[in-house]
Amino acid sequence: MAVPKRKMSRSNTRHRRSAWKAVAPTLVTCAQDDRVTPVHLSHAILERIPHAEKVLFPWGGHALPTLNADKYADMVKRFLRP
Repeated sequence: MAVPKRKMSRSNTRHRRSAWKAVAPTLVTCAQDDRVTPVHLSHAILERIPHAEKVLFPWGGHALPTLNADKYADMVKRFLRP
């Protein structure tokens, strides 16, 4: 089932614009079955933040860090290591 795109409020849009100025290494994580923050929003973030990395989990929904805690923690640790 496709999740409809939501229209952002004006204040929400201003807040989100500032995220595109990120210069620090950025890791974008998402689950294929997340209905709260659908994958297309993660793709939109990736398009706007230079050199951002994405990790897509096949399942976990919006509770991805909790339901896949060990794998998620390992992935974050690998990303944070110099």
